[in-house]
Amino acid sequence: MKKLVGILVLVAAGSANAAEQGAAPSIEAAAGYWTAAYAGPSINALRCVAPQVPMVSEVNQRIRSVAKAVRQWQNCHRGVLAALAPGRAVEHIPAQALAAMTPAERDAATRHVAAVHAQLADAVQREAAPIIARHDAWRDATLAYVASQNSVMPGTRAVAWAERFVSNERKSESLQRRAALGLPVR
Repeated sequence: MKKLVGILVLVAAGSANAAEQGAAPSIEAAAGYWTAAYAGPSINALRCVAPQVPMVSEVNQRIRSVAKAVRQWQNCHRGVLAALAPGRAVEHIPAQALAAMTPAERDAATRHVAAVHAQLADAVQREAAPIIARHDAWRDATLAYVASQNSVMPGTRAVAWAERFVSNERKSESLQRRAALGLPVR
């Protein structure tokens, strides 16, 4: 479903882009358009809604909501990049236009569309870099906060361990005495 949405976004943006440049090319002009003039969808059509990422989250509900928003953005971002994959370039050329082209024109059109989509994918990745960096910083800060709140101080841990050890030793001694006296050991 998400891939379909990504493809539909690209198709809609491509037709809007063609509408901005004039009417869609005729079948005769299709080869020239797809081999040289095709510029792809606008970068605005490829943007996913960026999540709001705080510096640190201290409450479980907020941690879950930020993680969910980032996951949704990542899914959208991956869908856009998958739709722009060079191997899928031929899918963006209408079947009628492909049918009207010679094999050499089809190859040239596919190479041109793949090159345009590679440039768009690079631009999308550059725009995603700050979002990814913010997410990484948030995750590290949040994990550090959670670890500091959930950890036991080393001195406290040693005292608790010592108390448990002494308690176990006493139980063991009392069990040995009971067994020595012939009393039931529980």
